[in-house]
Amino acid sequence: MVTLATVHTSLHNKSIRIDEQLVNQSARQDIGVSIYQRLFAIKAFVLKLSMLDDVLELQIVKRRFDANLQVVKNGLVVLHDGGVFEDEIATNLLGHNFMHMTVHYNKPQHEGYVLEVLELGPAIHKLDDQVQLLYEFTESRITAEGPQQQLKVRIQNLLKEIGTVLQRTQENTAGILHNSQQKIELLSLQLKQAEQFHDNVRLPVIVAALCLATYSLFITLVRVRRIREQREQAQEQFHLLLDATVEGIYGVDLDGNTTFVNPAASRMLGFSPEELIGRENHMLIHHTRSDGTHYSAAECRILDVLSGGVIQTVDDELFWHKDGSSFSVEYSSTPIHRDGEIVGAVVSFRDISDRIRTEKQVRTMSQALEQSPVSVIMTNIGADIEYVNSAFEQSTGYSAAEVIGQNPRVLKSGKTPASHYQELWKALLAGKSWQGELQNCKKNGDVFWERAYIAPVLNESGEATHYLAVKEDITVQKQQGEQTLPAKESEAKAGRPR
Repeated sequence: MVTLATVHTSLHNKSIRIDEQLVNQSARQDIGVSIYQRLFAIKAFVLKLSMLDDVLELQIVKRRFDANLQVVKNGLVVLHDGGVFEDEIATNLLGHNFMHMTVHYNKPQHEGYVLEVLELGPAIHKLDDQVQLLYEFTESRITAEGPQQQLKVRIQNLLKEIGTVLQRTQENTAGILHNSQQKIELLSLQLKQAEQFHDNVRLPVIVAALCLATYSLFITLVRVRRIREQREQAQEQFHLLLDATVEGIYGVDLDGNTTFVNPAASRMLGFSPEELIGRENHMLIHHTRSDGTHYSAAECRILDVLSGGVIQTVDDELFWHKDGSSFSVEYSSTPIHRDGEIVGAVVSFRDISDRIRTEKQVRTMSQALEQSPVSVIMTNIGADIEYVNSAFEQSTGYSAAEVIGQNPRVLKSGKTPASHYQELWKALLAGKSWQGELQNCKKNGDVFWERAYIAPVLNESGEATHYLAVKEDITVQKQQGEQTLPAKESEAKAGRPR
């Protein structure tokens, strides 16, 4: 009876430990998936930053990069110290564009830090600094006049350094996921061994104390069933996260044959999983370039990782639908390593057709503003200038670099009545537009007249985020009016009866 009690206590305590460790490793795996998806988005934003030719679009992409990088930093803090991690995961579920994820992770006291986690921290901080420098270089390239060859060379060299850092971070994140999966499999093996041990000692003990052994067996089986259910639930949750994500995800083996595909990928491509799995992927969905020429598997950047081992991120190619249509795609192909050898690749992709159309519209609007014959100024809610067009530079003599970050009061001549400015701000703060005439001062000191239309820019919630001013130089009209006024007065006097 004492032996049975000892065995039961040992199995009971071990079951509790395995229970806690399985839940914890599941949380760690979820955080790793979130970090991996965010790094995929970050790499796309980095490439976009280097190619932009518009300051407004550059600022929008930089803000998106910062938001994604902050989620990665939060995840690393939790993996390093333990705690609560939250993220919004984009999904393809009807009526739910995002799925809120909250996981609790406890740093095991008896385990050392995983090398990939230790390496990711400094790499992410380095990436942050490098992308900030890339942002500054690109902004200088956009706003600078004259030769830009030196800037372009510096941008290309910086992109190579960033690419190396991003490749390492994605490999480290994949290592975290692989490490978590290994631990889950190890815990499952330990559970199986505990069950076998119980089977080996159960019969002799039952012979000595049948009643107590029966009771102990019942308790143990209940605990084992609970652990099995939780282990299955953890695996199911991981697959649910994979299935619910809005990005298409599929795997290929060394021969380029599809090994798995998630629902989002199947939906975007128009093929059922059965039509993709086991078949050569490239010839089904990636066979033709955007110009209609054949795209051979030997040139395919997705399959290139199988031999080169370098992560490929691409946003200028097409995937082909089962019905023969195509769509613009952004994808990342990452090698899968097992025992130090590449055994396949995982491809994450998304349809960027809408994004390309939106970016084209933004560029068109930006070009329209730049080519407008009237001055255009945009400020933030604090009235700091964020954008001016070419007409503003020609009209005032100030370059964009001189006024960005300044207040529009740099143009004040002191001749416009204070009441004009009071009426202007009263209208803007009420969410209304204002129009009127202003006497402003150019960089060279010349005073000139402007007819201005100023209005708040509202977001989806109706809150003002920026102010937009459209102004026309009416100095010539004013001068002509002043010249004709005395003549009209003379004519009026001449016509009076004496």
